[in-house]
Amino acid sequence: MAYNVREYVVRGFFYQAVNLPISDPGGLSDPFVKMSIGGISGRTDHIPTTLNPQWREILEFPVILPADPKLQPDLYVEVCDADDSVYELMCSMSCPASEVPEEWNRPPKWFALEPSSRHPHAQAQILAAFELLPVEDAAKHAPFCEEIQPRVNRCEVEVLTVGV
Repeated sequence: MAYNVREYVVRGFFYQAVNLPISDPGGLSDPFVKMSIGGISGRTDHIPTTLNPQWREILEFPVILPADPKLQPDLYVEVCDADDSVYELMCSMSCPASEVPEEWNRPPKWFALEPSSRHPHAQAQILAAFELLPVEDAAKHAPFCEEIQPRVNRCEVEVLTVGV
């Protein structure tokens, strides 16, 4: 069966993750994100010793996919633990490429991550945004954010403890 293909640019905007599972003996992890689609992948830097990493990174790479959105593969995101060239899958998510917008013009979104078989009770989430646009449009649409930093509100917490 023959079908038309088209060159696209996929972009993943990775801000942070929360509640990642423990993967190291010290009670923490060294997480990084791997994003894959159509046999091509990219990864963020790993953040040492944390369960709540903040990457603030953009992954961008070209990929050749079927022109028909119904035939396009899923976009996969895996959060792994990096230890001495051994990478352990902690949790992941996927979504059909047809659901990835050509231009992300909304605030980033929290996505639930599916736990791996090694960490079946993990309830991790990742704050991210994605774009999949034809390569000829990629130059016209620079990444949607100048600084990869979500909007945050500053607050104060006062703690009072009384002991006997």
